[in-house]
Amino acid sequence: MSVAVSLSTLVSLLPISINGIGLLDGSFIYVLQSFHVGYEQALLVIILVRLLSYLQSLLGGIFYFFEKKSVPAEKHHAM
Repeated sequence: MSVAVSLSTLVSLLPISINGIGLLDGSFIYVLQSFHVGYEQALLVIILVRLLSYLQSLLGGIFYFFEKKSVPAEKHHAM
């Protein structure tokens, strides 16, 4: 499994798609099929990987948005 993730990640770094969408998915499915994993199972795994990645990004964005931003003392007095 780690070989599939490593190879697919390298392929997704090619600058021919936005965020590696399609490249990562296709290469991951291709590599897993070469290890005799069925298409449906490989597709399910990559969909779950994508969903978890998007969920992590969303949570990070929410935390960043609601983060209390402190103003440095120098800028606070200049206002």
